[in-house]
Amino acid sequence: MILLPFLLAAVVLLFAQAVLARSSPLAPDLGPVLAVYLGLFARREWISAAVLLLGLLRAAIDLEPVGAILLIHLIIAHCVLFFRDALFRERAITQWVVSFAAGALYLSLHLLFSLVITGVAAEGSGGLLRVVLSTLLATLVAPGVIGLLRLCRVGP
Repeated sequence: MILLPFLLAAVVLLFAQAVLARSSPLAPDLGPVLAVYLGLFARREWISAAVLLLGLLRAAIDLEPVGAILLIHLIIAHCVLFFRDALFRERAITQWVVSFAAGALYLSLHLLFSLVITGVAAEGSGGLLRVVLSTLLATLVAPGVIGLLRLCRVGP
């Protein structure tokens, strides 16, 4: 398995997300989508290592605590991995549904961690609304991002 192509694609996507978030109030949150991609298509033995790199990149780019983001992405990827044998992974509707479920899990865990840990983007209701909208937008673009990564044969 080669993690370098996935790492480069994740850097490009997360950097584009950060640039878009600075210039626009609404930008998709691609971290959970990348975790879904890993859960759907990565080899089982390499998911944790790839999510570790993804969590470190995400925390570095978004300037958030490493532990919370890493834990959220690990939970998402392994939940998707648990159900992936029962899913039609190549279908766009499946990718939408799984991304929506992962987004709901991400929002729940993000809210839980923001209540427990004060450093995890506890910005009030305006910040929560931004997180909800960016997660919903990421759900809409998830099949495109996953399809692009699959087309470029990126990842494990």
